[in-house]
Amino acid sequence: MAAPTVLKRSEPSRQLRLGCGKMIREGRLDRERLQRGRAVSERNAQVQVQLISDLLDALRIIAGKTELQLGLVEPVEVCRPAIDALRPQINEKQITLDDTLDD
Repeated sequence: MAAPTVLKRSEPSRQLRLGCGKMIREGRLDRERLQRGRAVSERNAQVQVQLISDLLDALRIIAGKTELQLGLVEPVEVCRPAIDALRPQINEKQITLDDTLDD
């Protein structure tokens, strides 16, 4: 059996990801842990994609390369997609949300 991996202070997150990947490759995880690990990995990837997108948006704003389109909007047309985008997190955290919007 190999010696345990020692985490370096400078890059614990990277070491943990590498360790998990190694455990998956070596088949040291049961089916439940493997599925849970994949779900966590997918969520983390989605968060990273959103973070990069937000950072790029911020850079465009700072560089003055963003144009705002001013105009009237229907609040329902803005709120409904926002609520729909948050629906998985709302359900996961078992939050009750009354999303009755008047059209």
